[in-house]
Amino acid sequence: MHVTIFSFFMAILWCSLFVLLAALIEHDFTFVRKYGIMPVLAVMTLAIARFAIPIEPSHSIVVGSDMVIPAIQHFLVSKCCTYRGHTICWAYVFIAVWTLGTVLMLGNFLLQTFQTNRRLHNLQSFDDPNAAAVLEKIVTASKPEQRYHLIITDEIQTPMLIGFFVPTILLPQLDLSKDELSYVFLHEWSHFMHKDLWKKLLLDFICAFLWWNPIVYVIKKNFDYVLEVNCDRYVVQSGKAEDHIRYVETIVKVMKQMLDRQTASLQPSIPFVAISDQNMITQRCELILDSPKKTNKHILWPYICMFALILVSYIFVIQPRTSAPPDSGISINTDGSYLVPQGDKYGLYVDGKSQGTVTSGEINKPPFSNLNIKGSEKR
Repeated sequence: MHVTIFSFFMAILWCSLFVLLAALIEHDFTFVRKYGIMPVLAVMTLAIARFAIPIEPSHSIVVGSDMVIPAIQHFLVSKCCTYRGHTICWAYVFIAVWTLGTVLMLGNFLLQTFQTNRRLHNLQSFDDPNAAAVLEKIVTASKPEQRYHLIITDEIQTPMLIGFFVPTILLPQLDLSKDELSYVFLHEWSHFMHKDLWKKLLLDFICAFLWWNPIVYVIKKNFDYVLEVNCDRYVVQSGKAEDHIRYVETIVKVMKQMLDRQTASLQPSIPFVAISDQNMITQRCELILDSPKKTNKHILWPYICMFALILVSYIFVIQPRTSAPPDSGISINTDGSYLVPQGDKYGLYVDGKSQGTVTSGEINKPPFSNLNIKGSEKR
């Protein structure tokens, strides 16, 4: 097993395909109603795992590309400009822009985190013994030694969870009963128990690294929704039908009281409910009221298909197809061959050994058009 530029390309490609698949089945209410939301979360996890493991197994089948991959490769190694006698190809420009975008995205994330921590210290908090007692009962029942904070303030729009190690639950002043507060706190506490903030952190780093890929923003939006539905199922998993109804009524009640609040959200955090997408909220409530049965005899099929798909993703890798010049007796491949500028010609090196020169006209034709051009040969 080894990692190459082509295996990395395949990892990005398959990650994008898994994200698209997750988005499609997440919007298919019939599928979600039958199998639940866990297959969607599993597909998103596979997308992240496939990107994080861009290996090329030794038994992989190499699929040669005669047009698309060679054309992309030729563009990347072609000359963009010259700076102080050094030739700068488009690949260097692409890497520089990619790196700059990643640094800016990570910098923005760190800035938001810093602003959130500073704002937390400046929030005006109110005392509510009833709310504090409800939350303490929930924490004690699941993780009695865990430190936590409760902040009740009017400076936020919706209940939310913040904090990777010491969770802080933020609660706006809402007109809720003890049972309704219990639903809200249990939902937010389950986010901490399921390590959802850590999952979001990993996704944020992937989005920062693949900021140029629009697919990652689809998974980021849908990932929040999947986490919310997963916690909803946790809240009502042992309840009766009337508990499901009261939980939905709590969500609706919180949403109604949110309408008059215009406060900025805090990042990174997980809100109790967001009113930006009405279709998702409707589906979320319907899933709470009509949870799929875990005893469904077909429940394993989605996971079997996903396991087969992840295996298929490692079976083949796409690489440019090149061939040696006629009657040259030299085997030229993109991994071990490259060109070095030598005046008005280019030196051809295969496995570090010189194989003669190539004219400027010949480097624009296969197989030389698929080779990297280095600035100078190391001696």
